[in-house]
Amino acid sequence: MKTTILSRSTRWMILAAALGTVAVSPLTATPQQGPEGAAEISSFIKMDVKADRQLTGSSITASTAKGIVTLEGSALSIDQSERAAARAMATHGVRAVINHVRIIQPVASDDALGERALRALAKSPALDASKVGIRVQDRHAMISGEVGTWDEQELARAIVAEVPGIREIDNRLAVNFETIRSGGAIRAQIQHMVKHDPLYDGVRVDIAVKDGVVSIAGEVGSRAEKERLIRQAHVTGVMEVKGEDIVVNSDLAMEGLTDKNFTPAETLAALNDALAADSRVQGSKINPSLSEGIVTLAGSTPSSQARTAAESTARGLPGVVGVSNELIILGETGDAATAANITSALKKDQTLAYLGLSADCKDGLCTIGGQAFSNDEKAKAAILAAAIPGVKSLKNEIVVDARAAAVRDDKTTPDARIADGIRKQLFWTPGVNSKEVQVSVNQGKALLSGTVSSKKTADTVVKNAYKGGAHEVDNRMAVTDK
Repeated sequence: MKTTILSRSTRWMILAAALGTVAVSPLTATPQQGPEGAAEISSFIKMDVKADRQLTGSSITASTAKGIVTLEGSALSIDQSERAAARAMATHGVRAVINHVRIIQPVASDDALGERALRALAKSPALDASKVGIRVQDRHAMISGEVGTWDEQELARAIVAEVPGIREIDNRLAVNFETIRSGGAIRAQIQHMVKHDPLYDGVRVDIAVKDGVVSIAGEVGSRAEKERLIRQAHVTGVMEVKGEDIVVNSDLAMEGLTDKNFTPAETLAALNDALAADSRVQGSKINPSLSEGIVTLAGSTPSSQARTAAESTARGLPGVVGVSNELIILGETGDAATAANITSALKKDQTLAYLGLSADCKDGLCTIGGQAFSNDEKAKAAILAAAIPGVKSLKNEIVVDARAAAVRDDKTTPDARIADGIRKQLFWTPGVNSKEVQVSVNQGKALLSGTVSSKKTADTVVKNAYKGGAHEVDNRMAVTDK
């Protein structure tokens, strides 16, 4: 599909004129240099955001110090706020973004916001939302239920974030790994990604999916844009991405914005500097770590707002594909803090972390949910949750997979039967090439080796090994996309 130069050039002509640094011809897509220095970076971001049609209705300013940008102002939705942060993060010279943008108070009631979010989820062809529920209280949306893949879990949050007026999202969706993704769902997910990534502004591409192979055709402005598009198209259910028909046209290059690939050390350094500069997390003791694209936030914060702010900053950094928020809230009481602390405790336990269990509290009555693969796991989760301050009573709605539990509880089950059960699980696992994962079992302990495409895929394989009947899992799989 042809991308016209004018479709990407209009906002850059506005930027160049505003900055007063570059003369722009109608036939030139972009200014020929990026911003330099704190003042110019701040001005550049402000005008760049103003020129983005998807940010209509927002009013956002930026300040910059030592490569850390702070955004202030207002937006209609979380999606707008995060898009502005993504634009700022992609700007030359920016290391991290602190997002202070507030969401404008809506006229709609909490019930109306919840209904709009559910309708948006139901309309999306990228996921099956038939088992998803939403509760909105004081513009805070809690997503519960279950979906089939990690991608659908993230997509659900992204779709709810587009609803104007919702100011915070607590995503407690469980992943059951039971979905076989269709080509239409994969195509819709990639289209959603292209639409909402500011680095693809004005890009028009054709996407086709058949038997797990994605073919992309069209024009982009740089090799970095092409490589980014191919890399991000490797979603759950995709075995191969063909990008031979993506043409690089330098006339479409977006000067001033770029795809960034930080090293793990650079990512952690930027995150620590941003947390130190963010007034919202003052009084927190946060120890972040990074492994295969997953940032783990350990330590404590004085409030749920500080906990959310730390996660928001970490999510926006280059190289970060997910955040495991294990921060404990100290000095704050209430159901939200109690539920967050239960979730953190469950994530910290090495034997339960892979399950992705959820927690919800109302007036001290707390409910834990999700799926486990043994009765011991269900019982242990209840013990950990009941010990959290603020829990007055506990309801354990964790569902135990009956087949997996029967195999795991029977210590005499032959290793060959367990290995066969694991291989069957892997064969039907979306996004996993069962031929590239080797399985051996000795006295109930499964050894997993071979290669997988991402940390999320590895977590899926481990979870399904337990589902297949393993008593214990030794994960030695190599991750190819770090």
